[in-house]
Amino acid sequence: TVLPAIKMAAAEAVAKKRGKVSSAMPVGSEVSFTTVLGTKLRGNVVATDESAECLVIKDAARSVHIVNLKHVSELNVLSRPSPSAKPPSLPPVDLHKVETRIGRRISERKRAIRRLGVNVSKEAQMLFDFIVKTYDDTEWQGDAIVVLGEVMVSPPYTVQSCSNVRKANSSDALECIKKIVSKFHLERSPAPLS
Repeated sequence: TVLPAIKMAAAEAVAKKRGKVSSAMPVGSEVSFTTVLGTKLRGNVVATDESAECLVIKDAARSVHIVNLKHVSELNVLSRPSPSAKPPSLPPVDLHKVETRIGRRISERKRAIRRLGVNVSKEAQMLFDFIVKTYDDTEWQGDAIVVLGEVMVSPPYTVQSCSNVRKANSSDALECIKKIVSKFHLERSPAPLS
């Protein structure tokens, strides 16, 4: 049923009296409001957050808005769900997708941690990050950067400090890494004055 519009003060009074935002504007209520910046919005309440004094509203275009009630200058409760109405059901959660996503995020975080050099200079870490953009298979071995398991860039991280990990390794990989290290230092050096 459609109720007469309740102004913000009345809605706040109801909420304070009952101690909950959700009791003044329960899920399923239709509300319209104006923010302190003058934005007007109308939609259905899909969730409330008591501690943050926020409402989650879905408008007619099915866009979702999180509204902080502290930033609302006028609020009208246009209708409330009937007491016997069941709240809308939530869509099913695909636990396999959730577990896959969590596993992927954990792997990404572990890889990010492995890519942080321990007791290396800021410039060394920047060079490492620069190399990783081209060769993902890059890791720290102590304070040395090892690329593709073939080329090592040791302190002071110059072109001259690049070497093959084993004598049998390809000189092509070494030359590629030397070019990347050279490019890194060229991009970091100040441009000559004209």
